[in-house]
Amino acid sequence: MGGEEMVVGLSTLFTTYGKLFKPRRTFETSSEDRPTMTAMIPALNEERTIAYALASLAMQTVPPDKVIVVDDGSTDRTPEIVDELSSELDIDIERRRHDVPMGKTVGMKEVARDVETDTLFNLDADTFLESEDYLERLLEPHHETDVASSFGTVYPTERSSKQDFYEDQIVEILPEDSLALEHVREDLEIENSHTGVVGYFKRNRPIIQYRNVDFHVQQRFFADGIMRGFGSMLYPVGSAVLYDRQKLVSVFDDYEESLGDDLTNSEDLFIGFAFCDRGWSNIQIPDTYTRSALPGLPKTFKQNYLWGSGYLQSAYYFKHLTFRYRKKRISTDGGTDSDQASLEYTDPDSTTQVQTERSASDRATTQRTKQPMGRIITSQLIDGFYPTAALLMTGLSFIGLMAIELILLFIFLEFVMTIVATGVTKTKRLDLGRNLIPFVVLRAIMLPVLTYTYLRVGTDIMLGNRDWRK
Repeated sequence: MGGEEMVVGLSTLFTTYGKLFKPRRTFETSSEDRPTMTAMIPALNEERTIAYALASLAMQTVPPDKVIVVDDGSTDRTPEIVDELSSELDIDIERRRHDVPMGKTVGMKEVARDVETDTLFNLDADTFLESEDYLERLLEPHHETDVASSFGTVYPTERSSKQDFYEDQIVEILPEDSLALEHVREDLEIENSHTGVVGYFKRNRPIIQYRNVDFHVQQRFFADGIMRGFGSMLYPVGSAVLYDRQKLVSVFDDYEESLGDDLTNSEDLFIGFAFCDRGWSNIQIPDTYTRSALPGLPKTFKQNYLWGSGYLQSAYYFKHLTFRYRKKRISTDGGTDSDQASLEYTDPDSTTQVQTERSASDRATTQRTKQPMGRIITSQLIDGFYPTAALLMTGLSFIGLMAIELILLFIFLEFVMTIVATGVTKTKRLDLGRNLIPFVVLRAIMLPVLTYTYLRVGTDIMLGNRDWRK
């Protein structure tokens, strides 16, 4: 997710046009020459969640050829649980360990460069695949040469979703004396012990209800409209993504020297932008699902900042993509009439301009993008000023330069349109009425985070600070 999406704005026009007038890109289902797959799970102190993730891989209709768990310096019983599950589950599990935490990007680089499979599936340790055909569905687009990543639809992990998965899957495959089963049951007991008003907050219900609507609007409305209109998303939803391994390695290799492991505040967004900059596609499969755990309120503020700042930083790095508004022609020999595109930025430790150039074949691939992604990027950047404009107008109302009623009407209209977009696209997975009040309250609280994000990233750019890392 890339942060808050504003329903009153330019990007809504592109989204609505795509949903009303453009068909979704379709892919043929084929079991012949199916791409090979390695699954990778980065894990740091995930003893309460890792069993869900691994069990969900084992029950897939098309399981991965190999699973590699990168233990990033865990100090709890995560390593023991992984080792136990490697003998209990009917999939090939290997555990690798970092003695000290090094981050998700480091683990992805190591595994992507080390294995030889066609694809690499990244699954966060606090996420599990709710749909048994999740991997099978994600493999479908990878028969197309331009597809760099694919991913399904994510909803927050709720107590009921964990309970259902435990009863339907985990109990069936783990013995009673299993250490993994013990931790799963402890996790569920803690969840079930939180009752009443206090329990409502301890179970993180306000955040879950807020994200239920937030994720739904972003995926069912914005993502679907962008996929229809542009043939690709800007970036994958990073908790459960299937990458073309060679394309992923090419991105890592291109920016290794200049950026190292610090691919902005959100590596998923940077990688997605890099794919689009090359003309490759990030494909969302809407009707296959994952569940992902959510942090509490303080970390939700940080999460929104990381997503929002990662988007702005990626848009800054990939200026040629951000400001590309027109389609480009391809000559018959595979060349292009445009200048060579590149990623440019200033190294914070020097005044030297660093530039990563792409090959002629990559430039030719770029020209095959269905629609120039700069149209949607720029519109979303403009829409992101909405909270700042609302705050400025509120300040002006206090000194009598603007009517407060006009501001309240505009804010009310934005919320109404968000609710309408949710209602029009809602499925049985979302109870809008139950989630509405927490969504409205927390969305209002979260909006100033976007103002802070713009100010902070803008200040970084002006001061030449590129110390951007997750």
